[in-house]
Amino acid sequence: RGAGGPPPPPAPPGARGAARAGGAPPPPSTVGCVPDPARPTPHAATSASATDSAGDAPATHAAAGAPAPGATEATEATEATEATGAAVAGLVRSGRRLAAGGLVVGTAGNLSARVGETLLVTATGADLGALTPALITTVSVTGAVLGGAHEPTSELPLHRALYATLGCRAVAHAHAPASVAVGCVLDELPPLHYATLLLGGPVRVAEYATFGSEELARAVLRALDGRSAALLRNHGSIAVGDTVEQACERLELLEWLSEVHCRAAALGAPRPLSAAQLDAAAAEFAGRGYGAPRPRTPPA
Repeated sequence: RGAGGPPPPPAPPGARGAARAGGAPPPPSTVGCVPDPARPTPHAATSASATDSAGDAPATHAAAGAPAPGATEATEATEATEATGAAVAGLVRSGRRLAAGGLVVGTAGNLSARVGETLLVTATGADLGALTPALITTVSVTGAVLGGAHEPTSELPLHRALYATLGCRAVAHAHAPASVAVGCVLDELPPLHYATLLLGGPVRVAEYATFGSEELARAVLRALDGRSAALLRNHGSIAVGDTVEQACERLELLEWLSEVHCRAAALGAPRPLSAAQLDAAAAEFAGRGYGAPRPRTPPA
């Protein structure tokens, strides 16, 4: 966005989906492994009295309802492969989406998703606007590189800390301009709009620490307590979710709220909502199922 007169206010993206304030999704289940060829197969039930058509050989019958040898492991391996492919495709779409929306420029951002006990992360130096599957690196939850042609993002310690502590399934981080600006001057983003509730409440600003450091990871975890998004002082913004699409929606909402604050502050002293007003809005959210389509009940 260039300098000059502000364009018309954007429409809030928060209606795309209500965030579960402060609630961390359950930890992901472990995906099964590839079948071991040396593993013994289930025993077949043999009837000594049964014979074949010639009457000179016993007939062997598989246990009723038992899966074929290796079928369970093969199914789990297939499901893991499909889940990984879907996650990679989601990361590519989301990276390009953030770039198209102006939240990232070039390599100023990174994404990740968890599949079982592995993390799929964007490569260091990856241009999110030109992201491809070849720029996704696979690492273990302990940080060991398992696959990919490139080193993982330098923010891997931050991503790993969020997965280990929050139990989330996706992380989105960007250097979005309005979010960076707000993070340079405030300790908390005032709730000027009730869409703040979709992120769990007023958004905190994590204390500054060098990118890629454990210190930054600890500061972000403190800022995310009870929230699904946070600002990083003199750095950018971050959001978590059940999917990378949800994490990006929250990142977009945070950028919109930051832009609203910047425009309001340019006009005068912003007037944030009170705690009572936020509580009333939260009650309406709960009663209306705000942020999600509701089926219409036809008149009798």
